[in-house]
Amino acid sequence: MRSLQMDWTKGTNACSYREQARQRRKPQFMTLKRNDVPARSSQCNGRPDHAVALLRMQGEHDVLPHYGLDRRPETAGLRVAVVGCGYWGSKHVRVLSATPGVAGITLIEQDLALARSLQVRFPTTTICTSLNEALPYVDAVVIATPPESHGELALAALRARKPVLVEKPLTTSLDEARLLVAEARRSGALLMVGHTFQFNPAVRELRRRLQAGELGEIYYIHSARLNLGLYRPDVNVIWDLAPHDISILNFLLDAVPRSVDAWGASLAFGGIEDMAYVKLQYDDPKVTGYVHLSWLDPRKTRTVTIVGSRKMAVYDDMAEEPLRIFDRSVHGHEGSPPSHERPAMYRYGDIVAPYIRPDEPLALQDRHFIDSIRQNRVPEASGEQALGIIAALEAIDRSMRNRGQVTVPSLAELEPRRDMRPPVGDRHAEASSTEMR
Repeated sequence: MRSLQMDWTKGTNACSYREQARQRRKPQFMTLKRNDVPARSSQCNGRPDHAVALLRMQGEHDVLPHYGLDRRPETAGLRVAVVGCGYWGSKHVRVLSATPGVAGITLIEQDLALARSLQVRFPTTTICTSLNEALPYVDAVVIATPPESHGELALAALRARKPVLVEKPLTTSLDEARLLVAEARRSGALLMVGHTFQFNPAVRELRRRLQAGELGEIYYIHSARLNLGLYRPDVNVIWDLAPHDISILNFLLDAVPRSVDAWGASLAFGGIEDMAYVKLQYDDPKVTGYVHLSWLDPRKTRTVTIVGSRKMAVYDDMAEEPLRIFDRSVHGHEGSPPSHERPAMYRYGDIVAPYIRPDEPLALQDRHFIDSIRQNRVPEASGEQALGIIAALEAIDRSMRNRGQVTVPSLAELEPRRDMRPPVGDRHAEASSTEMR
């Protein structure tokens, strides 16, 4: 795993987009020889619509569609910039390449070897090393860089009024997250966060059954997200894994936790927590959630267990049958505690594994992002929803430091102030895209 220091938002010289842009309203066709192919720029390897295709010409003559960058038909698809070509960035490129409504993909990456290796797999993509240089020529931005760079990059895109999808977590601080939400409202640009499990068909089916009351009164929810690694130098196990579990619980309960209590430990390496237990207390509905997180476990575990008064459910993201409903429960005598004379009564019924469509959650998420842009609607995993998750993460950090319960602000209390303004001038965002998320 390599670490590369980079400035994602600024470039060193003029982008070749500017040199090659043409004012064409309709597609035209051009017949070129190999010698006619324009040279690569140090920042962008050509116009997103056709320059890379020209560089890949195999024959002496190829006839290719030629679109101008500055003017396109209104019915044309969206041009999407993916910032970061690491683990999650490459997945977004794969998914977006097959998403209806996407006309082209630009890879924003300063490690050109990494970007070109991804371009080999997806030859119609183009490469640029600067987000600021590419912004005039794209319609939407997906940010898949390490978390500490999310705020800087998302702010640059929102200032340019570009819809943005940011990988989880939205930012590494609540203040920065509120700033992004305020800027999105000010600019009118869509802000969405990559809480992928909200689009998981099994999780959505589980939520439907919860809302229908099938499980009865919810006693508690337990989530486990364990594996051996992957250790990261920029965030602890809480900020790496807990966004998934908090987003799942918030989505299932349609609520945010009111308080948290957490304990964590740095076991394999000093200074960074690699194992943690978290207690999330929800007030409406009154449910307690328990989350176990670890980078130091021999088995890869991704489970959510819900125990209700009538039924129980287990969502296992690693199983062939990801969702199972257990018709099991326990009852006492007229609500009294069990005793030797009047023991508890246990009911064992059927175990049902409902049919779950095998749709990829990331593909559903990215399609929802594109559809939300085209239909001008608020996305499900919005920036406002992410505020509750970032607030919970900060509260968990404080709880581990203070060894006690910490109150989480409500969504109303998290509303950005109207006078919030982005800082003047861009900061340099130094990050490594090759870190596996």
